[in-house]
Amino acid sequence: MEKIDKSILQACIFQGWHKFILGLLIPVLVLFQLERGLSLIQIGFNMALYSVTVIILEIPSGILADFLGHKKVYMLSLYLNSLAMLMLMLTTDAVWIAISFVLWGSGRAFSSGSMEAVFINNVSTEGDNRSVEKLISYTQFAIPVGLALGALLGGILPDMRIERILIIPLSDFYALNFCTAVLLYLVLAVFFNLFVPDSTDKVIQLSAQSKEQSTTMHGRNRSEGVVSLAFSTIKGSPVFLVIMLTSLVWGFSFSGLETFWQPRVFQITGGMESTFIYGLLTNGYFLAGALGSLISWPLCRLMGNKPFIFLFSQRFVLGGMFFVLSGILELGWFSVVYIGLFLFNGTSNPVELSILNQEIPSESRATLLSVISFIMQAGGMTGALAGGILSEIIGIGFTWKVGAGLLMISSISYLLASKKKKMVTGVTNEL
Repeated sequence: MEKIDKSILQACIFQGWHKFILGLLIPVLVLFQLERGLSLIQIGFNMALYSVTVIILEIPSGILADFLGHKKVYMLSLYLNSLAMLMLMLTTDAVWIAISFVLWGSGRAFSSGSMEAVFINNVSTEGDNRSVEKLISYTQFAIPVGLALGALLGGILPDMRIERILIIPLSDFYALNFCTAVLLYLVLAVFFNLFVPDSTDKVIQLSAQSKEQSTTMHGRNRSEGVVSLAFSTIKGSPVFLVIMLTSLVWGFSFSGLETFWQPRVFQITGGMESTFIYGLLTNGYFLAGALGSLISWPLCRLMGNKPFIFLFSQRFVLGGMFFVLSGILELGWFSVVYIGLFLFNGTSNPVELSILNQEIPSESRATLLSVISFIMQAGGMTGALAGGILSEIIGIGFTWKVGAGLLMISSISYLLASKKKKMVTGVTNEL
């Protein structure tokens, strides 16, 4: 049990650290592009370019992680992220900014699934399935806390203007955020390499022993086995298919929100120069997400411990909050509803991830988690492109109304998943 606790603690620290770095960038991610003269359509294009890169590399990177080792692939992602941040720190050219987003998307693809798989497999190979649920609950709290703390610092750094006394040529005062990110990614790589074991070989060994097929998970046969098992899971699991659909819709809707909330606040405030309000709002919605993850299972149990009914209700109400936010043009109420929306959004993650990981075999965990991330990024890419065009032509509020409608419609799929699961497994107490 002590070993399991250590794995959970490591997962919280390192996943929180990784997201802390991302939090440094979120408050200025759109602002620094606006400052460099990019239009909303160009910004949407860059976000879509990021998503396209993730989509292209998502599933191959997951297969590679299951084949070569989750830890090795995650380490590669950290180096790619560092290079992308270095380029964004030093360039003012629109083309090089776009290239940097491609590199950043590559880093995102290689980290997706690989980092989670390291810790989930470290826990699940100990034979205590309840610890996986515990791991997910704890990390779903640590991740938004890391994002929140990073966002708070990310909103403060540009106002400090420390780059004025640095020797290196920084492009603008947002560049200090990227400089800090480069350093923290490299330090994270060192500590992750030193302290986190790779569980890939152990999972393969246990799988071979249980199936008495030790030759099927080596070399070319091993990679074929991983892919075959992943496709069998996708085809045979109605729950997995529904989560693919809801991830697609979530990616589309929240891409429009996360890409254009900064220009919206800029409009509401009349062009406030200080970035502190952006950092404060980002910090607030990530802390709200952390709180949402803590109350997720208690809320589910209040609804009779019926996960699919809970997820249906949560997604429908989330769409309604999205719709309300789209019409608010006053900073105070915008902040309240915006943070409340992310509080409610956070309540779905532990429940949905627990259901998802019950459907996934350990041998192809990184591959299947990458499939979900692939689908989410496809939605995000579409949302960024469509959102950029709609926001430029019609308005940001209209873009968010479209996302609201899609969220509410997609909530019905959870009810369908519940019925399908009962038909397949014979479970009679879900609804």
